Amino acid sequence: MSYGYSIARHGRVARFLAVIVVLLMIMFSFSACGDEKKTQAEPQVGEMSKYTFPNIHKFGQNQVFYTAEISEATAVSLGEYLMDHGWDKGAPWGGRLAKKGDIYELHVILNKELIEDPKVQSDTRDMARLLSKKVFGDAVVEIHLCGERYTLLKLISSGEPTQSNKK
Repeated sequence: MSYGYSIARHGRVARFLAVIVVLLMIMFSFSACGDEKKTQAEPQVGEMSKYTFPNIHKFGQNQVFYTAEISEATAVSLGEYLMDHGWDKGAPWGGRLAKKGDIYELHVILNKELIEDPKVQSDTRDMARLLSKKVFGDAVVEIHLCGERYTLLKLISSGEPTQSNKK
């Protein structure tokens, strides 16, 4: 009698394990779907920056954090340009500088209400264009306007690359 009970018990365990394995396979197949698109996709509103910023250059109370792909000279040029253009007035600021291919990304935290202001958006677009010309050699510049913890709220670009920097 105990022999029959053991077979029935092991049969249920085997079915249970088979169901678990099938469920896990389904979960992994769904999570793997579209991975190629995710790596190439544009940043989405609400996403946090996926970069790590191991480097920092300070300008008084202000600072620029930057990725390994950014040279210190580039980070210094950005910080000096911003300081020379009034970013040293008011509250201390910090920006994060990254590079994605030929595109420079400046991540800054800004009050959510200001981000929706059309004048702020226009000024930010102008700033992206100026940074492109004056700091980044006409490369495309994206300014990522972020909320707390560098969560993307709005992306503003300087525009398309010029003929001289298209590859």
